Amino acid sequence: MRTEIVARHRPVRGLHVVNPCGSEAPRRLFTVDLDRSSASLKAVPDDRPDTGGSPFRGWPYAIKRGDAEYFVVRAQSTKYDTEFRLAISWRSGDRSGTLRLDDHGKPFRITADTAADQTCIAMKDRTIYWMMPAASSTCPEER
Repeated sequence: MRTEIVARHRPVRGLHVVNPCGSEAPRRLFTVDLDRSSASLKAVPDDRPDTGGSPFRGWPYAIKRGDAEYFVVRAQSTKYDTEFRLAISWRSGDRSGTLRLDDHGKPFRITADTAADQTCIAMKDRTIYWMMPAASSTCPEER
């Protein structure tokens, strides 16, 4: 699997909202730094407790007919508004090809949050405060 950068622009202004939710399903986790010219995917361990996920062993990766796999790519950029696709080269018997993953024909898009207003999610006395300004005294020190 590889990243194909389509375009890079200045980061978009907006509101950065923290998302603390997530699934407990086993997964193969990758990160990609879209600021780098090579923007290579890097396999990282799934550090969530009790997920039952097996560590990724690297490419080539074999999947048997009828098996399902859950690949998660955490794309990040601290400098740009980046458009990208993922390309997966595959082989089955004597057939092979490349599958390009995108957003229904459009590239995926991620923007650096450097131009966004920062927020946090905090809990105080069993009350959840959604989208508090990051500078608020209610926000925890670690965001």
